[in-house]
Amino acid sequence: MELIGVSVRTLLTWMIILASRLLTPTMLKASLVLAAICLSTSALPTSSDTRSQLDTYGRAVDFSSQVPVSQLQCLKQNGYSVVFLRGFAADGDGHYDINVIGTAHNAVRIPLGVEFYMEPQPSSLTKNATQQFNEMIEALFHYGIHFRSFWLQSTWNASPQYNINFIDAILSIAQRDGFTVGIYTNQDEWKQITNNWIPNYPNLPLWYSSVKGNGAQGETSPDYNDFVPFGPFTAPTAKQFGVGESDCQIANNRDIYTNNAATPLGLVQIGESKNGVFQGN
Repeated sequence: MELIGVSVRTLLTWMIILASRLLTPTMLKASLVLAAICLSTSALPTSSDTRSQLDTYGRAVDFSSQVPVSQLQCLKQNGYSVVFLRGFAADGDGHYDINVIGTAHNAVRIPLGVEFYMEPQPSSLTKNATQQFNEMIEALFHYGIHFRSFWLQSTWNASPQYNINFIDAILSIAQRDGFTVGIYTNQDEWKQITNNWIPNYPNLPLWYSSVKGNGAQGETSPDYNDFVPFGPFTAPTAKQFGVGESDCQIANNRDIYTNNAATPLGLVQIGESKNGVFQGN
């Protein structure tokens, strides 16, 4: 708090010095108590401080279904600004998620910010890590979805060393091809899957999950106050704080993200499908 260019703390300090010279001991004691109250009050957050805290996070949802424009418009009207869409699914031997095509096109039309995540299949018998990454990128590019960043979900297979090699293979080829890759995980999963591996890729963005159960009753607070550093991660970029939710008749999970870290609206570019088959809805 400032008072005509002079802080309250400075002003009160001057007053105490002056009072010590002019007041009796009893009056001085009362003045000191009053000064302490004023100083503690001046340390409380002002309305602008509170506003700044509220502006720290953006609201988002993640889901894997194909969603029409009308429901995405509903999300935006309800205060969501970003959707996290699955670009690769772990079903079977793993495959690009066809649902992402229509939803991504529709989201950019709203416009909503779009983030993609890859749910790989480390147990695949026919596709290694590199092939799964290439399939996702080539399919989305084929359908006119051009992006330069995505989230990689950490997934368990046979052993921590196998998992490390699998994750490292995707990180390596993605960064070689100019993609920024973040990791979706949490403290317990990262320890189980990789034995707290620290990759040789500095400053990996983290999207962590922290929930107590399904639905609104299982949500944690929509902030980063429960985050504890682990593995290579010292601070998060996004948090999944609710799962098994529903907004605008879309089954989804609820997220927050650091406002200055989400994909800018113009970064995901939508063009024509190469075969001309795709049409948004």
